[in-house]
Amino acid sequence: MEVDRVVWSVLSVFAALLSGRFVVLAAFSQSLDSDFTFTLAAGRKECFYQTMKKDASLEIEYQVLDGAGLDVDFIISSPSGQVLFSDYRKSDGVHTVETEDGDYMFCFDNTFSSVSEKLIFFELILDNMDVDEDPDNWKEYVHGTDMLDMKLEDIMDTINNVKSRLGKSVQIQTVLRAFEARDRNVQESNFDRVNFWVMGPDSAPGPAVPWQKVLWERQPYPDNYVDQRFLEELRRNEGIRQYRYWAVVKEAGFVGQQLSCVAIFITLWLYMEQGLLSPERLLWTSLICALLGYGLHQALTSQVESGCEPRTRLADLQSATIFLSFTFGFSPILKTLTESVSTDTVYAMSAVMLLAHLLSFPYAHPSPPGSLSLNAALFASVCLASRLPGALHTFAMLSCALMVFALWPCLLQRLRENAPGHFTAVCVGVCVAGVGGLGSQSPGGAVLLALALGSVTLLCPLLLIRLQRHKDNIHGPWDEAEIQEDLSHFIQ
Repeated sequence: MEVDRVVWSVLSVFAALLSGRFVVLAAFSQSLDSDFTFTLAAGRKECFYQTMKKDASLEIEYQVLDGAGLDVDFIISSPSGQVLFSDYRKSDGVHTVETEDGDYMFCFDNTFSSVSEKLIFFELILDNMDVDEDPDNWKEYVHGTDMLDMKLEDIMDTINNVKSRLGKSVQIQTVLRAFEARDRNVQESNFDRVNFWVMGPDSAPGPAVPWQKVLWERQPYPDNYVDQRFLEELRRNEGIRQYRYWAVVKEAGFVGQQLSCVAIFITLWLYMEQGLLSPERLLWTSLICALLGYGLHQALTSQVESGCEPRTRLADLQSATIFLSFTFGFSPILKTLTESVSTDTVYAMSAVMLLAHLLSFPYAHPSPPGSLSLNAALFASVCLASRLPGALHTFAMLSCALMVFALWPCLLQRLRENAPGHFTAVCVGVCVAGVGGLGSQSPGGAVLLALALGSVTLLCPLLLIRLQRHKDNIHGPWDEAEIQEDLSHFIQ
């Protein structure tokens, strides 16, 4: 009788529910569990979005079913863009988030792999998504409950309990199927690899001879054969140097000051050609600057240099005396050296030689200057000095050229090594002097020089930093072999 009473009670409840036009179905929220399997291509990133309500719960579980390494990068972000969880190269993971109103984003990233695609399974479990509905509103549609011996709340609790357990069973079965798929993929991959090494590359019975990346041993493989792991060793942008903008600007200052030195030299030549600067004043100024620079160079030079003995002051004095003597003696000859050449040709040769000086100058290690750069600058100086009024003008111009193009880079290199702060200030001062001096003779030339200095010292470093992002160097097993063994004992 007790069983019959329970059956009749249940039938009465369902009759009442049907009479209420199925409103009671609102008490059972629609299943909010979903799963998805997709293929993530090599070098790609896929993102998904899920709209959530406040005080709800989002649980996501993912697994990598197939692909080299069985790993993937995973992140989940809040509606405000904050990264809540992040996994780096994992094969599976489970994360639970207490949500707020908005769209949650979760992404799978396979950009670290350039060859292998990944098969990914993930499942979403959403709880408390029906917070706006009243779970007890179905009671007002049910009548005659006082005639039942069982409470409707107990029946609803039992049905909800069965429903939740069935949903949990479906979820567990889905996860187990994902595990089974991943294990099957691993087993098939292992089977193919064992078959390959045992049967040979042509799947024909033969000796189990593994392929080696050598050409001097006889192998049952063609010379151009590579195994399946060939592209798996691909590496991108290995050992790229990262630049900082202001550090590059500081190094580019050496290029800017060398361009300004050429402008200063041309300005002095223009002053002498127009008679605004006497050769005696230029000689005395050059002598004073040379003595001051020599003293500063000696102060900055370390007492002991590895690999070579320091030069004595007597040797430096002898070198300077020999050069000045020969230059002064050959000044009349150098003055008449280009008399048979037109002035336009002399100016064109000077411009080409000064450009060659700037292009071939060893900016990384300018002490001493390169032979090609120094010879080009001195050749341009001889061509320009031959167009001055007298032999003394030629001697003064060549002496100034030696100081600007040969001695000044050595002093500036010492400043860069021992006084970096002063080196930057000196470069800025030389650039300002170059623009100002050229502006006194040619305002248009000063504007062009200022634009060139701005491009070299500010714009080019910015372009270098921006272009670094697009660098794509690849390395792999096709690179030349590098001997890592220490072979010094064979040389002895």
